[in-house]
Amino acid sequence: MNVPLFKALVALLPASLLLSGSVIMWLRGKTPYQFIQLLGAGCMVLVVLTHVCEALQLLPGMHWGLEHSGGHYVDLAAAVLGFALSGGLSASGDLPAQAGGQLACAGALKPRGAPPAHLR
Repeated sequence: MNVPLFKALVALLPASLLLSGSVIMWLRGKTPYQFIQLLGAGCMVLVVLTHVCEALQLLPGMHWGLEHSGGHYVDLAAAVLGFALSGGLSASGDLPAQAGGQLACAGALKPRGAPPAHLR
């Protein structure tokens, strides 16, 4: 069994979920923040796809897995951009305000409208 291919295919699932969630969020809101997050998720999928190409030995001219090769720099640049664009913004706390003045972090959400009748 090709272990690197198995690892890359396992990593493809969360990366694809991240990308599909980012696409859905961007299609609903189309804010600059969501577009940046979409680009970051796309870079994460690119990282996984470089590992799939390396495991299947596709595009041998890229010299996948070798230091100072084109494949190495594609993988490195996509990983850095993916973290900076999707994960780095969220981790830094620079989250945009949503409709109603609510922040996107769970601890700062304000209740909407009146509380349910059983809580009054």
